[in-house]
Amino acid sequence: MASLREAFRQVPDPRSATSRRHPLPALLGLIALGLLMGARDVLDIWRKVVGLTQPQRQALGLRVREKQSGRLKMPGYDALNDLLGAAEPAAYARALTAFLQAHAGLLPRSLALDGKSVGHTAAAAGSSPSAATKTDAPRPWTVARGKKEDCEVSAGRALLADPQVELVDALVTADPLHNKEATLRVIVDKGGDCLVGTKENTSKRLSGARQALQGHPLFCLSQEGDHGRLDLRRAAVAAITPVNAGQPGARSALCVQRDWSEKKDPLAAQKSHTRHFLSSLDAKEKKRSTRAVREHWSVENRHHHQRDASAWQEDRHRHRKPNAALNLALTRNVLLALIPFEQGQPLARFFEHYHRYPSQALHLILQARPVL
Repeated sequence: MASLREAFRQVPDPRSATSRRHPLPALLGLIALGLLMGARDVLDIWRKVVGLTQPQRQALGLRVREKQSGRLKMPGYDALNDLLGAAEPAAYARALTAFLQAHAGLLPRSLALDGKSVGHTAAAAGSSPSAATKTDAPRPWTVARGKKEDCEVSAGRALLADPQVELVDALVTADPLHNKEATLRVIVDKGGDCLVGTKENTSKRLSGARQALQGHPLFCLSQEGDHGRLDLRRAAVAAITPVNAGQPGARSALCVQRDWSEKKDPLAAQKSHTRHFLSSLDAKEKKRSTRAVREHWSVENRHHHQRDASAWQEDRHRHRKPNAALNLALTRNVLLALIPFEQGQPLARFFEHYHRYPSQALHLILQARPVL
């Protein structure tokens, strides 16, 4: 698939034959365009796209015209809202996955499982992680509903097992929640490497990691002085066997220790925190392992924060239709792979730009390739 619009064309149309007045790809294009312009919900999407020019409407594929003037008509709010509520998230996710997988050579060969729940009402069951499993390069997606602990683990495992997801030579990083033998077995059996956190919920693995690391000195990872703190991160890496680790394919144990203090209170006691990991990477690949740990933590800033602290306000979004919340989250995910971010650029800057120049937002939908 050359573009996001091509992916939209692969989505099954949930509407009845008599209700397909506007083409499905055009409606999904309007939804994506509204989100790029900073819309928070469906009504806000419609308000932002209703003023599109005739050439812009034609570029999106709208074809219903007014009888007297012959001008292209804009679909109403109900058309967008009903479509989002009726579309099957799993089918929509497969289409987006196929689009991003088609450009897999442009994306990093790493995948970070890290989830959060979508805010929901009693009438709308939550999804995790955020209606899709998030990745450092948002590629594959799996939709799930239920309690966070149950659905995030099953969603992540289903994502990894999906035939569309190629894991050969890929590195999968995950929180301790995903430190399950069945999940790790999928990664190893598909030719991938894994780096997964371990803590008290996997006490035997944590004990094995600590024993392997005894006597291995810490080496400096980074020293930072941003955000009003003085941060020192150090790490240690040691070899371990799958038997001692109690984890399929484990070859190394890691610990990352962070010591920090507040600049405004230099006399206060220094704080410290240590995290442990098990990995299928060789212990000699310590640079790759420690870099993967930092990249996994960056998911919070590169995706969760972008979605929650920006105009999207995803955590505060409430919707009565579970499918609508899931489909909006999936759309946000794929758009984050298209927006040409540079280091330190806020999402709000792009929202303002695309609101002023909708044609450039249209370019992302009609022609752009993933850039992460």
